[in-house]
Parts: sequence; C-alpha cells; structure tokens
Amino acid sequence: MKARILDGTFPPGFRLAMSSLASEFGVSPLPVREAVRRLEAESLVHFERNIGARVAGMDLHEYAWTVETLAILEGAATGTAARQLTAQDMTDARRLNARLEDCVGDSDPGAFRSIHQQFHEVLIRPCRNPTIVELTARSWARLRFGSQMHGEMVRECVAEHESIVTLIESGASGQDIEHMTRAHLLGSLSATPVDPGALGTLGP
Repeated sequence: MKARILDGTFPPGFRLAMSSLASEFGVSPLPVREAVRRLEAESLVHFERNIGARVAGMDLHEYAWTVETLAILEGAATGTAARQLTAQDMTDARRLNARLEDCVGDSDPGAFRSIHQQFHEVLIRPCRNPTIVELTARSWARLRFGSQMHGEMVRECVAEHESIVTLIESGASGQDIEHMTRAHLLGSLSATPVDPGALGTLGP
C-alpha cells in the first residue's frame, strides 16, 4: 500500500477499502488495518468520520512546512556525515546528479523527486543518528505531491548539488556543509506561492 501511495497509484483522496485490499493481498483484514495505522503515523493516510481511511493530500502550507523541516534535518545529517563519506559515495552522488539533468523537460515530476531524494540519501549514508535518518525519510515521503520543478529550476538544482559535493570534497566544516544543504533545499520553496510569514524562522 505504501508503494502504491508513493508512486501515485493510490492518489490523494483515494479510499482504502480494508476488505477489498485484504482480499487482493490474500490476507485477513487485521494486517491491513495495522498497515493503515502505520501509514497514518507516517502522515500518508488520514481517517474521516463515516468514510474511513483515505490517502492524505497536502496543501501549499503543509508542503512548505515539510520542506522547511526536511532542510533542517537533511542539513544536519549531511554536515554530520560528511567526514565519513568515501570517494565511492561521491561517485554515486555525481552519477545520480547526472541523471537529474535528464529530467529537464520530463513531464513526470515523480522521476525528479525520486532521483533528488536518492542523491541526498547518498550524502547521509554514514549519519549515525537513526532518528534523523528516519525523520528525513518521512519528510521526503510527505513531499511526493509537492510542486513541480520546471527546466531552469532542475538545472539550478543540479548545479547546487555539484557545489555541495565539491564543498564536501574540499574538507569544509560540517557547519558550512549543513548551511549549504539547508539553503539548497529551502530554495525549492521559491516554486511554491506560500506567504513567507506563515513559515518558521528559516522561511525564505
């Protein structure tokens, strides 16, 4: 169910019929209900009275708050992990960044978001704080229906990724790497028409 939500097979507002899903998966309704509770805890599903479980959507403010949270977490994780990143990690990051360039003009925003997330996951591989890593993954999952990136923004994203990798390779401080990563992720809010006054202290 989670995979179907993340890839858009189950779109926002889609009703999760427990009995139908149990029949499809060949299980009793009990594990389906438990799975739905777990999805609710990850903010991927919400319950409506007299309706049941539906796939959660996200309005512009929720999107902006989630990006802000992700920027804080991802920045901290990258700054902490930077010293432990290997040459192979840098190669993997650049390979994914090259794939992002192929997303210019792509009509599938999901492809961009997936590769973008994978790039950042490489940079936090050595992070030793499992809570930050888990919360970062949850934030990325919530952004599955975020704003679409046009061609110029994709190019800017690719250039900023290269700057982050170069900064890491230069042996810069964890604080400088954290700040650059945070600024990079907050930059995506420029595509979202949200009142900055509604954001926290890190809002643009």
